[in-house]
Amino acid sequence: MAVSDEATTAIVELLSSQRPLAIEREIDSRRARIDIVLRRTEDYRQEITRELNRLRSEQQLLDIALQAHGDRSYVEHLFEEWEQLKSHPRLASAEVRVATENPEFQSLVFVTTSDLRLHRSDTGESRWLGAFEIELTLSTGCIRLRNLNTRRGGRDHPHIVDQRPCFGGHSDAFAQVMSNGDLLVLYELLIQYIETLNLEDEYGRYGAYWFDVDDERSPRPHDDGLERRHIEAVTA
Repeated sequence: MAVSDEATTAIVELLSSQRPLAIEREIDSRRARIDIVLRRTEDYRQEITRELNRLRSEQQLLDIALQAHGDRSYVEHLFEEWEQLKSHPRLASAEVRVATENPEFQSLVFVTTSDLRLHRSDTGESRWLGAFEIELTLSTGCIRLRNLNTRRGGRDHPHIVDQRPCFGGHSDAFAQVMSNGDLLVLYELLIQYIETLNLEDEYGRYGAYWFDVDDERSPRPHDDGLERRHIEAVTA
């Protein structure tokens, strides 16, 4: 027996009234499953990205190590030093770039945090320097330092000329540390060097570019009691 038009209409109305609720529940259920998969996929993506970055960093460091020295002990030492240095509180970033002086080589390029200050021992004053870019070409022993915030009088620093630091009597010590691949010690020495104004050096007079103007940033409270080490003590 055929279904009457009235019955058909009633069934359609019933189904129509129930369908939105059923669809909504199905959508909610599917969205919940998709959300779970998306979260897992995002976790995997982040993990893969971290691993890729780690591998790229190691690959770049290995290339530099092989350019500078071929022996395995040097390479292993360089990796150990890098592991310690990359968590240094005053290291903002690091990368590998083609060397500024010679495109045949690669350089490690570090950017310091922006809290570097230039100190003078006679008055205890200091001036904000900001951040520096430190370029190390291990294969040639070249060190270049670039002031990223307060370059003045055509200089990056009183003791830096054309991005080349003048280490004075400490040149051999810096060269030796760099030759050994002691990245952590070298980085700390360079930070200390940047923050020091040697008034006895002929370049000391260029400190006026920074000290003859008002300080752009006040020292942090805990800097006042900071005990500064001497280069001689670190390189001894």
